[in-house]
Amino acid sequence: MFLNSIILFSRMKIQKESKLKKLILPIILSFLMIGSVFTVFLSGSNENKIKYHNLKFTKTNEGWLSYLNDQKIVLMNNPKDLENIQIPNINLQDLNSAQKIYLSINPNENIQQAYAYFNTNIKPLLNTILINSCTINIEKCADLPLKTCADASQFQKVIILKESNSTKIEYKNNCLYLSGNQEELNKEIDKLTLILLGI
Repeated sequence: MFLNSIILFSRMKIQKESKLKKLILPIILSFLMIGSVFTVFLSGSNENKIKYHNLKFTKTNEGWLSYLNDQKIVLMNNPKDLENIQIPNINLQDLNSAQKIYLSINPNENIQQAYAYFNTNIKPLLNTILINSCTINIEKCADLPLKTCADASQFQKVIILKESNSTKIEYKNNCLYLSGNQEELNKEIDKLTLILLGI
């Protein structure tokens, strides 16, 4: 009987050790999986956050988001990808010194997205009236004023968005000229947004 108790006790101990061994492996695997997911999550979040000129930008569904003195800034592009874009000497005070600003395009060009993006990002920064206009006299522009750089003055500035194979930003004689393909125009608008905000 005593021998039976020892055998029974030994079997129970072996079964407990076996169960414990069976539990240890899944627990270790679970920790490893959770740890790797957590590492991926952390590294992914670092890729979606950058510091640019003392501002923290976070990639969101809206774009690259930051705040400057409680003012929301949303860019389509990572600000670090815009560093090589050269912007001429222009500031918000200079633009806002005009009585009117004409935003002029050729509606036959493929710049609708850039045009809308300009109105979303730059227009709210302006304290002056922004008037939509056209660079050419076509039927689509029948109800809009025609404005080119030749019409720009100190009190009536002109901003032209132009579809082009060559990327260019120029500001002279009170006319701001942005040209490029759709993607490049959006980058130019992002860079202009940062410059006008003093970033």
